[in-house]
Amino acid sequence: MPVPSTGVTVTLRAMTEDELEARIDDLVDEYALDLHRSRGLPLDRARTEAQRQTADLLPDGVATTGTLMFTAEAGGAAVGWIWLSLSTPHQPGSAWIYEITVDAEHRGKGYGRALIRAAEDELARRGVTRLALNVFSHNTAAIRLYESVGFHTTSLQMAKSIGPAAEPAKW
Repeated sequence: MPVPSTGVTVTLRAMTEDELEARIDDLVDEYALDLHRSRGLPLDRARTEAQRQTADLLPDGVATTGTLMFTAEAGGAAVGWIWLSLSTPHQPGSAWIYEITVDAEHRGKGYGRALIRAAEDELARRGVTRLALNVFSHNTAAIRLYESVGFHTTSLQMAKSIGPAAEPAKW
């Protein structure tokens, strides 16, 4: 499916450790909120889980093997960032988007699409032929963006709380 052109372009450059450090708390906070909304985890537990998973996935920060982290720039200014994971032996030729963020003041201007296009170009140069991601069902703006650039649903997870207290499902 062709990606609609917005006329907006971004340049990707390797993210520095300082840039990651400046963004990591927001990343963890946003992921904790997603875990709270999707799994019903209490916020303190969701934050602990988000911190643990992030630390596990980025043991060496921006230098983590198999990880690409880029700052997206337009007109010389940072407009967002993307965190990609390269293929594993179980998924050769694939990459995964762990995080894509367009900074709040730059949203709604086409930078999200441009950032995805730039990431696709970078990954294609590296021989990647498939790009995937996870998006929480409550994030309808992101779902619309991803669908507009050609992503489609490949699996669907559903959950339901059961039992006398109907506590949120924990997995």
